[in-house]
Amino acid sequence: MEQINVGLVGYNFMGRAHSNAYRQVPFYFPEVEAVPVMKVLCGRTRERVDACARQFGWEETVYDLDDLLARDDIDLVDITAPNNQHAELAIAAAQAGKHVFCEKPMATSVEDGERMVRAVEDAGVVNMLCHNYRRAPAVSLAKQMIDAGDLGEIYHWRSLYLQDWLMSPDTPMMWRVQKAIAGSGSLGDLMAHSIDLALWLLGDITSVACTMETFIEERPQLDSFDTGLGDRAGGFYTQEITGPGGRHGFNLTALDGKEVVFAHKDLRDGRFPRVGRYGVDVAAFDRVGVRALRRAMEAGKLIIVDEIGMMELYSTAFQEALVAAILGPHHVIGTMMSRPHPEGDVFRNLAQVEIREVDRRNRDDMAERVLSWIERTLG
Repeated sequence: MEQINVGLVGYNFMGRAHSNAYRQVPFYFPEVEAVPVMKVLCGRTRERVDACARQFGWEETVYDLDDLLARDDIDLVDITAPNNQHAELAIAAAQAGKHVFCEKPMATSVEDGERMVRAVEDAGVVNMLCHNYRRAPAVSLAKQMIDAGDLGEIYHWRSLYLQDWLMSPDTPMMWRVQKAIAGSGSLGDLMAHSIDLALWLLGDITSVACTMETFIEERPQLDSFDTGLGDRAGGFYTQEITGPGGRHGFNLTALDGKEVVFAHKDLRDGRFPRVGRYGVDVAAFDRVGVRALRRAMEAGKLIIVDEIGMMELYSTAFQEALVAAILGPHHVIGTMMSRPHPEGDVFRNLAQVEIREVDRRNRDDMAERVLSWIERTLG
């Protein structure tokens, strides 16, 4: 019997669901002409990747997509990563000559979806989206009956997707409820299945009308964060969001653990001001970053601000809070862009601000100097 060597990208919820499905194939579908071989599991967090591989029986693990795609023994790349990574992962896999199996929703924009289609067509690889409800026995039977004319002409289609696991406001702020990552919320996560079934069973959709509402506007964070400073410091820091093709955006983490994507290339509509190719979610930044700054001020903590940059300075609330922090009885340490900027220069020119420029000559010992300053400041 022919074998298909699978490389799976992703190891959390859907990665585990796909892993379990591959394990069950020979038990439930003994008639298949080709069986999947759980060859390589790929993910970025080594400990979690290794644990998932041991639990489900993956033969090997890698921690970088390039290492997976460079292998000659991988036939199929299965993509279960967050939605905003689908396009770059699928395109890279197709260009490497791998067949592509991708979780829905296909992409977070029409533009990225079209790029994915061109990539698999140019590469001539087999490709498929995981609209798995087509294979539910009742749906398959309905398809046969409709195609055979047993139900006559279909006048009305009504679909409900009932799922309540995100209804509790105590459910943490995971990527599925962050627009910059998920792209379309429940429309992409759940409605994608209903739309696909309508297309498959009944044909093209000619018009769309909808209403939308965000019912839960704030959630607790998934994990806590330990700075090593205990409760003596507050504020926030930013990190790049990277993936295939390089940098995709920026994540903001408050020192109390709250986290949000505040800038991303997929934030494209007019509500988000742009810095280069990134849309900036000012409201998200205010909700997490400015809130953390104000709480640190109220508690008399050392205030960490990373960074004072063009994206952050779109927030008037941030500018006002930072001025209050610097002019008040607070200790503030922050990073700042070196290039001139009208709002940024306001802070740079305050008499209370001491500038230390980082360059190649001093960058190796700058961390130690900063830590020494913190130790002296906190006593």
